[in-house]
Amino acid sequence: MRPKPLFAPGTICYPDETQVVLRQAGVQGIALLCRHLAGDWGDVDEKRCQINWWVIVHPQDKRKLPVISRFILPDGRQVAVITRYVYEPARRETTLSLWPPDVKRTADESGPSRRSKRQCRQEVKVRCGLMKN
Repeated sequence: MRPKPLFAPGTICYPDETQVVLRQAGVQGIALLCRHLAGDWGDVDEKRCQINWWVIVHPQDKRKLPVISRFILPDGRQVAVITRYVYEPARRETTLSLWPPDVKRTADESGPSRRSKRQCRQEVKVRCGLMKN
């Protein structure tokens, strides 16, 4: 029996480089995504666990912190799953990326650049067969 998700992922960005690393390690990205959404944040410290729970329980918190998971692959490489804008469903996005993630953005920034969001949409369309490479 699978645990139920604690929150919705929003737009999912799954870059090609991350897909290659996961494929080489024999790990499915969807499995890591499901663990992240269900509250299994992998190999993060206790402070990050507490922050993740706080963000989910208090989505209206003004700090606008992301939910971050870190998973160590069998080959030793690491993957991050990051959900930003948990507090705002219309802008929510979850990214699977190589660790260390790009978490330098502050809560005051307006979110992902149009270019990166467009690239994510194109990757999803290609993977779903809605657009050719």
